[in-house]
Amino acid sequence: MESTFYEKTAAGISEISTRSQQLNFKERQLLILIDGKISVAALTQLMPLPDLLLRLEKTTNGRNDYTVDSPS
Repeated sequence: MESTFYEKTAAGISEISTRSQQLNFKERQLLILIDGKISVAALTQLMPLPDLLLRLEKTTNGRNDYTVDSPS
């Protein structure tokens, strides 16, 4: 997980400007933080991993609004 990075897709970027999914504060904050530069390890410093994964699932509403990159 230390070398895993999330990056927003076009749907995630759109959600930030339109607020169409009515995300709560923490979910929106998480989506904003996902930028392809902050690792999952760093994100877990802001919220516990189980909570992080649950919010990612809820934030995407079953869609993949982020991509995962694990640099080698």
